Amino acid sequence: MHDLMHDLAHSVIENEYRVVLNGKSKDISPRIRHVSSNGLGILAASLPKAQMLRTYVMLEQVVFQFPCDVGLFKCLRALDFTMQDKQELTSLGNLQHLRYLDLSFTLIEMLPESLTSLCYLQTLILFHCTKLCELPKEMCKLSNLRCLDITHCYKLTHMPPKMGQLSCLQELSNFIVGETNEIACSGIGELLGLNLRGRLRIQLPKNITDASDVPRDSLINKPNLTSLDLMWKVAFATSEEDRKREVLEQQVLQGLQPHRSLKKLGIFGLNFPSWMMDTLTELVEITLEGCWRCHLPPLGELPFLKVLRIYKLKNVECIGNEFYGNEVSGGFPSLEILEIRDMEKLKTWSGLEWKGERVFPSLNKLNISFCPMLTTVEIFPNIKDLNVDQGMMQSLKDQKSFESMHQQHCNQSSFADEDQKRSQSSLQVLNIRRKKRGDKGSCDIKQSCLHMSQET
Repeated sequence: MHDLMHDLAHSVIENEYRVVLNGKSKDISPRIRHVSSNGLGILAASLPKAQMLRTYVMLEQVVFQFPCDVGLFKCLRALDFTMQDKQELTSLGNLQHLRYLDLSFTLIEMLPESLTSLCYLQTLILFHCTKLCELPKEMCKLSNLRCLDITHCYKLTHMPPKMGQLSCLQELSNFIVGETNEIACSGIGELLGLNLRGRLRIQLPKNITDASDVPRDSLINKPNLTSLDLMWKVAFATSEEDRKREVLEQQVLQGLQPHRSLKKLGIFGLNFPSWMMDTLTELVEITLEGCWRCHLPPLGELPFLKVLRIYKLKNVECIGNEFYGNEVSGGFPSLEILEIRDMEKLKTWSGLEWKGERVFPSLNKLNISFCPMLTTVEIFPNIKDLNVDQGMMQSLKDQKSFESMHQQHCNQSSFADEDQKRSQSSLQVLNIRRKKRGDKGSCDIKQSCLHMSQET
């Protein structure tokens, strides 16, 4: 009975769906509608006959060559060309019923303008198309487009004009503001009419000429936007003209205030906007990187902040009370993960017994790396995972609460002190990164851990 049911089910679906793996498949029926392949088992002879094909999906990320002109399959609804070898795509315009197109990891440099005739296209994935230089000029014709992913398309320099006309667009990974007026492109004002949700990264140019191009409510009316990154190509101020530009940049930044419900914020190469502390009280994750003009704001006042990453703040020399915030609501009550990296001038970290109470009461993971002038760090009661540079090891003698500890750029002498070895007896995981491959570290430490891995 089981065999009969199996044969019946197989006969029903054999003209509907076929999985092709490593060439181990019979000929594909001309009436087949859905094909999945690992890229190695495409049947060059039979696939072109499948004129009713509606879905083609890659099962593995391998480089492959599609065996025929994709424009033959005029009934296609979904096409996955992930890691497709350099392929002629001019016939994409023939796929008038296409809803989903994934060209991730392909070597395309330009998309054909015929792509803009796909009036039913809803999802366009261009993830990691590192050679893609430009999007089609008439992208605004894709009236049903809901998702556009251009993450890691490093050569893109601007967005095509009239992006604001894509009224159905809900997911946009990146919005790249062009650096020159010589190219027809969309300004930030085009975001105003889009009902975006999820995450968005705005890449701003080095030279801004007019802050009026940024409407003040470009983002504030988007309650469904949960993650926002603002990235600026920084130009260091060395003259009066450069300093005037800094003022202009601040005006632009003020115009990019998001809705108060935002959960994740990244600021890259900018000053801090005032709205970061005034209105975004629901933030749970912040990343600050390359803000070389800035000092640390009172982030400890954010009640729901759980993850904080601070990288390359070149002017910060001290972490102290101004960082923790006011005595009523400050002290990072919810922070669980703190990462501090590449802080060249950071010398001291003070005020840990802030306002009579210990700051960071919920902190369980601390990562401090490439801070050459910082030699002392205290560990907080609930720390379970620690990653520090070699120079800070001496200050950790009496800490016994770790479950995991990572030591960078260390050698055997770092654990030469017997008291320090004994103090680490509660370690469960110890990862040691050494400069020299031949250095095995301390065997006493190794025996005291439940698990130990050594990284070189």
